[in-house]
Amino acid sequence: MATASTLPTCEHAVLRGVPWKTYVNLRDDPENDHTRMTYHQGVLEIMTLSYLHEMVAQVINRLICTWTEEKLIEIASCGSMTCQREDLKAGLEPDHGYYISHEPSTRGRRELSLEDDPPPDLVVEVDHTNRSVKKLPIYAEMGVAEIWRWENDAIQVYRLDGDGYVEANESECLPGFPIAEIPAALKRKELEGETAMIVAFRKATIKVIP
Repeated sequence: MATASTLPTCEHAVLRGVPWKTYVNLRDDPENDHTRMTYHQGVLEIMTLSYLHEMVAQVINRLICTWTEEKLIEIASCGSMTCQREDLKAGLEPDHGYYISHEPSTRGRRELSLEDDPPPDLVVEVDHTNRSVKKLPIYAEMGVAEIWRWENDAIQVYRLDGDGYVEANESECLPGFPIAEIPAALKRKELEGETAMIVAFRKATIKVIP
């Protein structure tokens, strides 16, 4: 069985010609729990995550959770759940994923499999590197309806349209969410702290809710 000892020890590596079962074994090995993997048709990209990457992802997650709480929208957060489809020979982990329209189908469930269950409705991706394995085409193949992608200190919404994604100015999964406020919220977090950021965002959120 492939183990963590077979993985490169650097922060970023790309392996080619990797069989599906080898990828699955590597992904299932507990020693690799803190390693992010993206696999597509024999190409395996391996990454470790920086503080900046995780900080941005967690801030966006907290803003989404605050917004949906104030709007009384039921969501099922699935974090960085591994999304795999053997028929597509593809697997990856989002920085954060959410079931929204499909939230009722997750209730009472402790295990989900994209072989049988729908993918998350919304995925957040934080991109600070030039990835060798592009994730958006994989999400499109899996049928993820919407991506929020943070790159170069800005956030962009992508909606699934046919076989690919198109840019959008607002979210369909979370209508009314103040997407444009995310960079300012992150700046506030850096200057005043995370709690101050959430308090300010919550106050602004309450003002715009009917």
